[in-house]
Amino acid sequence: METAVSIPDRSGVVADLEDALASYLCVRHVVTTCTGTAAPHSMYAAAGIGPGDEVSSRR
Repeated sequence: METAVSIPDRSGVVADLEDALASYLCVRHVVTTCTGTAAPHSMYAAAGIGPGDEVSSRR
């Protein structure tokens, strides 16, 4: 595990896991994160949401 995990270049078991999840979920991309806090932060950055933006919870 110590030699297979390489987050900077997305190789090893991290790449295998993300690829398997993308296939299982029928989506193009999956990004794993190290914490539940990092997950929404990554989503905000990917969606271009920044300070001062309003996010509605309406459905």
